[in-house]
Amino acid sequence: METISYQYQITENDYLDYYKLVFYEEKGFNKLPFLVVLCFLWMLYVLIKPALLTIIILIAFILIILFFLFLSPLLIKYLAKRLYDKKTYLHQVNDFYINNDEVIVKNNQAQSLIKWENLIKVTESKLNIYCLFNNNQVLMIPKTKVDMELINHLIKR
Repeated sequence: METISYQYQITENDYLDYYKLVFYEEKGFNKLPFLVVLCFLWMLYVLIKPALLTIIILIAFILIILFFLFLSPLLIKYLAKRLYDKKTYLHQVNDFYINNDEVIVKNNQAQSLIKWENLIKVTESKLNIYCLFNNNQVLMIPKTKVDMELINHLIKR
């Protein structure tokens, strides 16, 4: 396979996209259905045996669920924007070279070599594919910049 090469600068939108993906998949948002069921069961308990403590706990459950549903997306957006602004190395244009064995990422200050054999996990969003490697590096591959069939072939090896 020939080397795929492209230039790309990670945008604030890309960073937000990744941050949402990490939060919703790995950081606790997947516990929301459990909280809803628990809240429903507790509500039944309150109906059976109303007491001040059980009502306070029910209100706490409802507030936690409302936080996850309404405030956490705003918080995620705020934190992602803040982190993106702080991490100035994200604002650089990077040169990406992808082949059968490795990915090379270059910019004016550094060069990074990532072996495909170290790939742990692949996650996909509407905008990008995210490849997590065993050294906690994440390779973001924009779907608009590469032939997705070739990338899928590399990932599935």
